[in-house]
Amino acid sequence: MDRRGMGGVIGGIQTLFSVGTTAALSDGRLLERFLSENEEAAQAAFACLVERHGPMVMRVCKGVLHDAHAAEDAFQVTFLILARKARSIRKRDSIASWLFGVARRVARKAKAQNTRRAILETERAAQEPSAVANAQFDFHDEIHQEVDRLPDRYRSAVVLCYFEGLTKEQAATRLAVPAETIKTRLARARERLRRRLVERGLAPEAFTAYTTDLVFVSLPRSVVEKTAFAAFQAWAGRSAGLSASATVLFEGMRKAMLIAQLQTMAMATASVVVASALVATALPALAPLEAGPAPQQPQAPARKPAPQPAPAPIAPDAPNTLTLKKGGLDRTIRLTGALSAADMVGLSPRHSGILKEIMVVVGQRVRKSETVAVVEDEDLVVAVERSEALLHQAKVHVAKVQADEAVARAAVQAAKAGHTATLSANQRLEASVQFRTKQVDRVLQLHRAGQVQVSDLDEAQDRLDSARAGLESNRSKLVETQAEIDSALARAESARAAVDEAHGEVRLAEINLRKARADLASMTLKSPFDGVVDRRVGDPGAFIAAAGTPSAQPLLTIVRTDLMRLEVDLPEQDAANLKVGDPATIRFIGRPDAITAKIRWIPESVGFVNQEVQVALEVANPDGRLRAGQVGKAELVVHGPSDFLTIPRSALLAQTSPNIPNVGVAVLPSPAALGLPIDPLDPLHPNEFVRDSNTGESLRLIAPPAPIEPDKFVAWEASCFRVVDGRVSLTRIEYFPLDVSRARVVQGLKEGDVVVLNPPPGLKDGQKLEQKPAR
Repeated sequence: MDRRGMGGVIGGIQTLFSVGTTAALSDGRLLERFLSENEEAAQAAFACLVERHGPMVMRVCKGVLHDAHAAEDAFQVTFLILARKARSIRKRDSIASWLFGVARRVARKAKAQNTRRAILETERAAQEPSAVANAQFDFHDEIHQEVDRLPDRYRSAVVLCYFEGLTKEQAATRLAVPAETIKTRLARARERLRRRLVERGLAPEAFTAYTTDLVFVSLPRSVVEKTAFAAFQAWAGRSAGLSASATVLFEGMRKAMLIAQLQTMAMATASVVVASALVATALPALAPLEAGPAPQQPQAPARKPAPQPAPAPIAPDAPNTLTLKKGGLDRTIRLTGALSAADMVGLSPRHSGILKEIMVVVGQRVRKSETVAVVEDEDLVVAVERSEALLHQAKVHVAKVQADEAVARAAVQAAKAGHTATLSANQRLEASVQFRTKQVDRVLQLHRAGQVQVSDLDEAQDRLDSARAGLESNRSKLVETQAEIDSALARAESARAAVDEAHGEVRLAEINLRKARADLASMTLKSPFDGVVDRRVGDPGAFIAAAGTPSAQPLLTIVRTDLMRLEVDLPEQDAANLKVGDPATIRFIGRPDAITAKIRWIPESVGFVNQEVQVALEVANPDGRLRAGQVGKAELVVHGPSDFLTIPRSALLAQTSPNIPNVGVAVLPSPAALGLPIDPLDPLHPNEFVRDSNTGESLRLIAPPAPIEPDKFVAWEASCFRVVDGRVSLTRIEYFPLDVSRARVVQGLKEGDVVVLNPPPGLKDGQKLEQKPAR
């Protein structure tokens, strides 16, 4: 072994003795070592995290991007974010679920950047966006979205068991819960995923088919070490050595996280209520103080101010006015998204077989219930014939047992008839015994009177004994006939049960026949709706695996064409003022006409990185000109909140000096956030200047005296002209900027006040206003 190889071995041994093996450590212990150990040990701990969760992260990135280079960039950025956010992760024992969500968002960010780049290139070329419009629809990203929407307890179990390949016992150990809990969470997660995927137009077994096809492979060691080194460099504040595309992606994600972090901080940041008089005094002096103390000038003797002429009335063409009312101002937001099919289904046979015939090609339009392919399986034909034979046999058996039941019922009737005859004979014999008994009594009296001989008495007694013997014999026969009736009834009941059983066999045979015929019919694939063939796999003679088998994939994918879906990322504060069914207008590159759409669904969850909600718009496509992957620009009208008093930003006056910014002065309850791009790792300082990302306004922060409650925010101070009795009155108000065109009134105005829009520079306090009719 050469010296270089020996040096590597010695270095590895030294690391092992100083740090210890990392393979058996939990994610939390590995993160602690990454944050606290020396450089070599930290990189070793982080490399173990990359090796443990890297395959899952790479799989998610490729599922969204479908490009090896872009997926590798997203993969590296995901772990760089882990390094940057390592200290703030709360649930460190298992970070698989956290990495899954970050990987998906990073990949979607990269995909959006690629889409915007394609749009710009297409607009420069002034032609159809073929590269974007021909993008294939893939249900993998939809599965990732629905997994990401699951509650954390379900998502953690799904990611560990299905995306990282752990057993239920291993996942239970990782999450520190019983194995039965993991089993229950997986079952509930699968049910939620099945229901939500069906709502998206996917087959119920789409998630099962996707996870079945996953191949769990290890990452190359070079990729692991390169990612661990870059992550440590980024964490240490040094250059990570990323590619240009990965650097752009990382900076974009970093900015998005900073904005999201600030939105959270704004709810917990302290502020102070500053008196209006103090602010009014401090504002004019702010600009000179920043430039340094002004030289003192000798004071001139005080003069009596000259009288000022009365303000002249404004001409009749004065600016418009607006009467304020609650309910806010409607505004239009514009968002960009890519089209996808509203409904898509993969067609596969229920059983494996040989493809006999396929009638369609990719891109061909099909009608509902149209036959598109036929798969052969001789076993299914035999199963149908066998089921038919068993059904016939069951029906013959029914006829036989029904005949047996008829015989048994006839035997019951015969036994009852014999019993009835025996009863009649018994009555006659009882009457005969009574008659013979009286006859013996009369003969006995005559014998005592000496009128008959003893022989006559003996003869009468013999006839009485004979009658009694016949009666006893008949009574025994009566018992026998009753027993025959009971036996015949038992046989009849048995025959009835046999008939019922035979009818059950017929029903079972009919069910088996119906199933066999359904299985055979399922080999003839038909389109479930009008659509277009999006994908085709296999030619006649090829073996087609049944749906649900490990190697199965849909033989054909049918995409619905008369209805499409456009997904856009909507800011959380706007999503609260929209509902399912609200209208939207969409324009596509290459199509001058606007298309009317409506909101199909709004998810319950919000992206934790960018604080956006992914909204799906339903787009009618009766002429079939729209295609999956085509990029559209949607316009949605957002209605103002019903309990807010809002004012147009055009009514607010500009600052008296360009060097004097707005100042935060009030603290009031609201779920809104400032949205200022400030690095959360760098805390805010008193008198620090920041810039509103929506309006570009410069803002100055004031140091708070005490912590503020989480549901509070900072309000800003400005002026506007309020119309009172035909004259304008300069009014100071406190407001919160909602967007570039409107603000929420916090204090200083009330509903019904009339304000001047776009006030001219010459307008003065107290000036008479000949206003236009208020709007």
